[in-house]
Amino acid sequence: MPMEAHAARADAWVDPKVAPPAAAPLSAVAGTGPESRPRLTGNALLDALPDSERVSIVPLLRRVALAARQLLSEPGQAIETVYFPVSGAISLVAVTGDGSSVHVASVGPEGVAGIPVFFGASSAPNLRAVAQMPGAALAMPAGQFARCLDRSAPLRRLVGSYAHALLTQAAQEVACNRRHSVLERCSCWLLVTADRARAQEFPMTQEFLAELLGTRRASVVSAARALQDAGSIRYRRGRIRITDRARLEASACGCYRVIRQSLLPAG
Repeated sequence: MPMEAHAARADAWVDPKVAPPAAAPLSAVAGTGPESRPRLTGNALLDALPDSERVSIVPLLRRVALAARQLLSEPGQAIETVYFPVSGAISLVAVTGDGSSVHVASVGPEGVAGIPVFFGASSAPNLRAVAQMPGAALAMPAGQFARCLDRSAPLRRLVGSYAHALLTQAAQEVACNRRHSVLERCSCWLLVTADRARAQEFPMTQEFLAELLGTRRASVVSAARALQDAGSIRYRRGRIRITDRARLEASACGCYRVIRQSLLPAG
């Protein structure tokens, strides 16, 4: 089914009640004490680094809270910060010249948001990064990240591998958006989000889901009702719970298996 056009203004992603994310030292997440191996950070990409490399990077990170629908970067604007999620998920949304938008990839605790910096770019001309749900991430200034990439071969290898996985996901989502029904796409997206969030229940409004899928809210409401009637999910007061994962996978297109395989934790 062709993707339905849906325009989402930039200010639609901003909740005026959301305060700027709190920042805190990373000492509560990762340690560097000589008496034991450095503790893990909770982000699979960082935790796949050799201990000696991770110890040098940890002091450059700050733990920040992410609010649902919080804008992290806008198309054409300089990427100031890269984010290594430790909980929740970040959506990468493609924005067209007429203001229409559609979700093209998710970043969870397996990866990093800010991949254009890896390729030497200072911005992404058509991508918006927005937090899908409340969570936390380890943040690093983009310039510092670029310098870490220059001096750390293991980090370059892991980020390069993840960039390939992210491109695979984005390409698959393009095909999915063009060829599959809203029901199939919605099922696929819910499964991917559950994987990224490492939870079978998460906050998500139908309005926001429609914005991410680039379709009308009525189409999402219809798909969610069908999935709930089938016993696959339960939706109530802005929260979605996957109640029968096997049924939900049966409703999803084959794109889910491709995306899941490509986004196995870095290592």
